[in-house]
Amino acid sequence: MSADFSAILSKRAEDIEDPKPLPPGHYNGLVKEAPKMGESKQKQTPFAEFTFQLTSPADDVDTDLLPPTGVRKKDGSPREVKTQFYLTEESAYQVRDFMDQLHGAGQWDTLGDAFERTKGKEVVIQLIHEMEDVTKASPARQAEIGAGDKPRLYVKVARVRGAV
Repeated sequence: MSADFSAILSKRAEDIEDPKPLPPGHYNGLVKEAPKMGESKQKQTPFAEFTFQLTSPADDVDTDLLPPTGVRKKDGSPREVKTQFYLTEESAYQVRDFMDQLHGAGQWDTLGDAFERTKGKEVVIQLIHEMEDVTKASPARQAEIGAGDKPRLYVKVARVRGAV
């Protein structure tokens, strides 16, 4: 079965809306799967990338600012956010602390073992808003902004911890 792109391809530019960003605050969620391993682009630092599915906003989220679908996408699936933990000697304690929150201190042997058992674990995620840093943008992006394009608003994970 092939995908049908005709509905989206027939949309006029003025009919396409920007997605409404989730308001800042804490959200309850679940670890979607074991983390994906990767390397940073600049320094090739190894990292573990976790994907979280949002399940509900916490009390500090202004629910009036949530999109009509809340923490779900228009198709009903959960919205997802991602964060990365660097895997270096200097940052290993942060990963250890997160695994202790997910599994309990002393309840896992190696990070690899702990990573494999993260799927479905409950978490609390703090989201923040951050404006695009125009000074770090590519020359092409700086030209777009100079021509009237607005700096982008990014929703970022500021902190994640196991739900206790």
